[in-house]
Amino acid sequence: MITYSAATQALPYPPGMDQQGNPITLAWQIPGVFHNNYPRMLLHVDEWIRRGLDIDIPPYPKELNRLTGEHDAKVAEPVWRILVMAAELLRIVNVPVFNPGYITSLHLEDRKNRNWRINLMAPQLDYYPATVYQKAYHQAARLFTWMAQTNRTRQTLGLFYDAVQSGFIDVVSPLVPSSQSKLPILNEAHRRKIPFRHLGNRVFQLGWGAQGRLLRSGAIDSDAALGSVLSQNKKTCAHLLRIAGLPAPKHVSPVSLQAAVKAAESLGWPVVVKPADRDRGEGVTTGITNKEDLVAACKKVAELSNQLLVEKQVPGICHRIHVAAGKVVRVTRRLPKCVTGDGRSSVAALIAEANREQQALPPWKRLKPFPDDKLAQECLQIEGLDLDSVPAAGQLAPLRPFSSIEWGGNLEDLTEVIHPDNVAAALEAAQLLRLATAGVDMISEDIRIPWHQNGAIINEVNYSPQTGQSTGTGPRHTVARTLDQYFNGNGRIPIEVFAGGSLNISPALERQASLLGEGLRCFLTTHSLTLDTDGQPLNLAESGLFNRVMALLTRRDVDALIVVVQNDELLATGLPFDSINALELLPEPLTLSASGRFLDGSATLMDWLETIVSKA
Repeated sequence: MITYSAATQALPYPPGMDQQGNPITLAWQIPGVFHNNYPRMLLHVDEWIRRGLDIDIPPYPKELNRLTGEHDAKVAEPVWRILVMAAELLRIVNVPVFNPGYITSLHLEDRKNRNWRINLMAPQLDYYPATVYQKAYHQAARLFTWMAQTNRTRQTLGLFYDAVQSGFIDVVSPLVPSSQSKLPILNEAHRRKIPFRHLGNRVFQLGWGAQGRLLRSGAIDSDAALGSVLSQNKKTCAHLLRIAGLPAPKHVSPVSLQAAVKAAESLGWPVVVKPADRDRGEGVTTGITNKEDLVAACKKVAELSNQLLVEKQVPGICHRIHVAAGKVVRVTRRLPKCVTGDGRSSVAALIAEANREQQALPPWKRLKPFPDDKLAQECLQIEGLDLDSVPAAGQLAPLRPFSSIEWGGNLEDLTEVIHPDNVAAALEAAQLLRLATAGVDMISEDIRIPWHQNGAIINEVNYSPQTGQSTGTGPRHTVARTLDQYFNGNGRIPIEVFAGGSLNISPALERQASLLGEGLRCFLTTHSLTLDTDGQPLNLAESGLFNRVMALLTRRDVDALIVVVQNDELLATGLPFDSINALELLPEPLTLSASGRFLDGSATLMDWLETIVSKA
């Protein structure tokens, strides 16, 4: 059984965590096999976790361990594994959890049946359903119990995968908005210690105050809304590129199959057929050279859209030129699904080995299967290969005509070799649509040659491009390079806390004046009063110190913040930040509650404030 404390406001940062969190109570019956052979069973479960979830168990964070006694330690280690597994389950469904949380207390409620009540502090983000977290911890506890009692074989591993898929992924995925870019971006932000908070509808604020930026998947707050509209229609986007003097596709929008045939004959074979309003390669057919294939491709588009495009096909391969803040941060050649020769193995053997490698991974981490069907054989034939051919070492054997979400593909990093004229064209295209971040797709036979010399075109400009980590030979991933452009450091602003029950806040006001004198737009807030940079009261709809600090951390005109803590409110609400730059005690001590303990019972408010003073 899992119990979650209800979140009545924006969630705080608990002691010892660099993500927001909330208390959980877990009722768990520890498996009997642990009673007699504790060390061996831990190793047994750890091997299960490594194989089943493809993760390693980090050491239990002893600095957070406030538990005592040998018996408690023997329970804490298994529970720590439940926390780690639950965090991985949440990441599988794209919930950005990077801190497993920690145990706050253990209570043996039934010694005979080994029933424990376990209090945890677990990560939780605003506007994510509590049900998702509840099911993650419930499923992790069930899986742990099952693994402890089960030998790992091919058959039981399959049962484990089925339990994760049907018992968790299928249940909670509909509750979590999907985004391939969200998790890698937030993971990199967390690695850089950039704070982030979910504002709802997949929009995240990264950083605080003036350093904060809003992101949604691959889009950022400086992208123009009209640019997103223009880019999401291929016909409109191409027209805009063309009148701006940029190389764009030549296409026709036929209203009938007869008109489509006439358009193809006018443009000249081969042609491409695609929907004008779909992304990710959906409904696209390339290399069409006759009427019969054209009609079939048009019918395929009709199943997805009523906006048909017949386009003159240009030679070359699609290259994604990723633009961020007016700079090209990465260039990749988007190769179709393929296997790479080793000079010894046949294409059929390479396909079989590639599929075996994928089968060794959990299903949710596997790439699309490597096919050997009729379409794969047709693609091989174009390159003079078949399934029995032995490609030379490094030679690519294509199994699909182009890269797409449906089929998958391979990426090759060409950031260092793209021609400057092609860089300039991509930057101009992004600027034309007023997009700070864009994925500019250029079809070129050789990206090292200027577009105006080899007939390359800008096939489309993508709003909110996928910026997740992917295969490639580049020295840094796209997401890291993108964050480099938008964040100078860790996205934080100076926060200084003055704590004490005195109504005389002169020291805090003097410090605000000092920071203003340094050119920082410094705001000051107490529990009931907030002052702007002119020393004037700032009217805020919400009351209380937590809410006032939250309001200031969202404002783009706040370069620094002075927080005056005069009472014990934060004991109930928690803290809206995980780090402060300085702590100064005012003359009178805080008036605390009877217990004077923080929300997880672990430390006094003053103790906690002292632990989060930045050492930088």
